[in-house]
Amino acid sequence: MPTRVFRSAKFLLSYTLPMDYLESAYTTAAYSANQFQRPLLRLASAHSEQGLDTDGDNYFNLFQVTLEIDAAITGLYRADARLVVPDGSEIDWANTDPVLVQGVNVLTFSFSGNKIRQSGQDGPYLL
Repeated sequence: MPTRVFRSAKFLLSYTLPMDYLESAYTTAAYSANQFQRPLLRLASAHSEQGLDTDGDNYFNLFQVTLEIDAAITGLYRADARLVVPDGSEIDWANTDPVLVQGVNVLTFSFSGNKIRQSGQDGPYLL
């Protein structure tokens, strides 16, 4: 609603003018939601994770999460990922600056096995 304001040296007076309200004042033509702009990036269907023992001591040095990302346009992107426990506490983070082509791309984030161990938090983990 529009508000009118009057000022003088001694006081400020304001009031709101009532406006009419029309419910369902206009109906548009039918549109498909797919006709509207999609996000530049969205998760595709395939995702995986694996622990990697890079030094043969039977403990994971890295925890890798691989995601399929569907890009609307080709370009240089910034991808940041946080590895957290269900209560939201962050264990580690990773980032990459990939050039993604239009369509499905694969991104892999590597997290420190040492940081996961130091957190004392068992999975499942959230990305």
